[in-house]
Amino acid sequence: MAKQPLAVLKFGGSVLGTARDYAAAVADVKRHQRRGERVLAVVSALKGATDSLLADAHYFGPEPEPAATASLLATGEAASAAKLALALNAAGVEAALLDPSAIGLTTRGPLLDADPVAVDDEALRHALEHAGAAVVPGFFGRDTSGGYALFGRGGTDLTALFLAQRLGARTCRLLKNVEGVFEQDPVESRRKPRRYATISWDDALKLGSRVIQPKGLHFARRERVEFDVAAVGASEGTHVGPGPTAWARPGGSRRVAAKAKPVKADLRSKPAAELDVCALTRALVDIPSVSGDEGEIAAFVATYLERRGYRVELQEAAPGRSNVFARDAAAPRVVFASHLDTVPPFVSSSEDADHLYGRGACDAKGIVAAQIVAAGRLKAEGHKGIGLLYVVDEEAGSLGAKVANGHSAAGQARYLVVGEPSDNRLAKGCMGSLRLSLATAGIAAHSAYPERGSSAILALLDVLADVRGATWPVDAFFGATTCNIGTIAGGTRANVVPSAAQTELHFRIAVPSAEVLRTLEQVVRGRASIEVHTVTEPVRLTELPGFETCVVRYTTDAPHLSRWGAPLVFGPGSILEAHTDHERVAKAELQGAVEGFAALGRTLLARDGGAERGTAGGRR
Repeated sequence: MAKQPLAVLKFGGSVLGTARDYAAAVADVKRHQRRGERVLAVVSALKGATDSLLADAHYFGPEPEPAATASLLATGEAASAAKLALALNAAGVEAALLDPSAIGLTTRGPLLDADPVAVDDEALRHALEHAGAAVVPGFFGRDTSGGYALFGRGGTDLTALFLAQRLGARTCRLLKNVEGVFEQDPVESRRKPRRYATISWDDALKLGSRVIQPKGLHFARRERVEFDVAAVGASEGTHVGPGPTAWARPGGSRRVAAKAKPVKADLRSKPAAELDVCALTRALVDIPSVSGDEGEIAAFVATYLERRGYRVELQEAAPGRSNVFARDAAAPRVVFASHLDTVPPFVSSSEDADHLYGRGACDAKGIVAAQIVAAGRLKAEGHKGIGLLYVVDEEAGSLGAKVANGHSAAGQARYLVVGEPSDNRLAKGCMGSLRLSLATAGIAAHSAYPERGSSAILALLDVLADVRGATWPVDAFFGATTCNIGTIAGGTRANVVPSAAQTELHFRIAVPSAEVLRTLEQVVRGRASIEVHTVTEPVRLTELPGFETCVVRYTTDAPHLSRWGAPLVFGPGSILEAHTDHERVAKAELQGAVEGFAALGRTLLARDGGAERGTAGGRR
């Protein structure tokens, strides 16, 4: 604990429940970990769960026995804490699930309205030293007899504040379904109420129990525990402490509740008409999302689009990895699509006068930003039927696209505009991809007597020599098929004749994969086994008059999204910049891509039999 500061995050019952909620919670934990903090997550029961369990207890009588009632109600928090621990571990965050008895969280007082009095600090420290995070159910502890005891309605607030005080946490945040403490309930108020940037413990107590449990507030005031109240993923909230009490300014609060890049805070509040494609690109680039770790960026994009009036859905492709699908009120007829993942390693954003830099700048976070801005422009012009689809795993196996192809909205779309770097030209064709392995077998022997064995590596080198000299199929439209020898592995030690060797090949195919495989089998002639890993066939794309065109040699998710309508491929940036240490995209190209995507949207909506429009009108 001394080496890394601690952040205590309390997740209220109203902010967990759906796949999107858990992805956002995981993203919040990861944010604090990137700041060098260990995280202790304290979790409430899901909204309504406690009332439902209490009703079950009253089924047996008007005054149910306290000890059994406490045991029953404690299961609500235990279940939600287990779910968050599962979500964290599935997203690659090692998280220990700790029952209050495991950390010695003991109580005194009535079983249904007790107070925490002690905790085994060393047990918590030990758990946090061996895992990046720990999850504790709030609301209850163990009394001196070992039974369950509850901290009263809203008692998870008290659990979090008590543990933060006992462990000397640097940060304590109560994460709820509101963006802080307001003068009035934002849901019930007829006008937009003012939010406090900071509020004293005493002033917060005068507001009653609307946001913070009074017992928790009294404990915080007595023990001088400062904390924040905020929404999950928000960079601002309300700081509760000694004061002074102050309103948040319209452009931001006096005190930022948690450190975050200012560009993200600005983007969350800007209306769509004012979106800056360069600022949005940098915000996306600064969220790490290497294939397999897309949870945080999916949560960010989903929240971002929802706040701009879209109907947003997170579609889980794998645990902790969700596609994002957003649409307006109409059935989606034209869908802009791209991918959220990047190749490693993560490279944060930077810029000069002409370019933006960082991992994903051109492949494909700049593209995602341009599509979002273009969709906002079309929406402002009154066009309807625009969708946005952002998938995971494109850089690995296209798992996200394959799952998205089964979405119920896929059959409604007429056109799919896939965003990939094409120098803002409309691709009329994409070559296919074939990834496979060749493996050879030999006989192990002592290297002093190589004649007693048979080298698998030498056999593989003979095969690869023929692969390099082979002529691969050519197509008049796509050009020549190419083969890259990507990896070679084999042997165990230098003094052992190797008994096994293998290589990974990646073909960019101009013809159907079956034809390439037949050629490969003729080259190999049975000297190595062939294992196919992934296949994406070459695809001819939709062409439109008035757009400069090209044929690209890379593959996209388009073949795996076949149910989403006729495919097009377009986007800013050069594929030659993608996956490089200096990945970049020109700012002028991003602006041009916004115009290009918007023009494609107008053209395709009109082509679909007349764009469904409001009264705003739009340029053609």
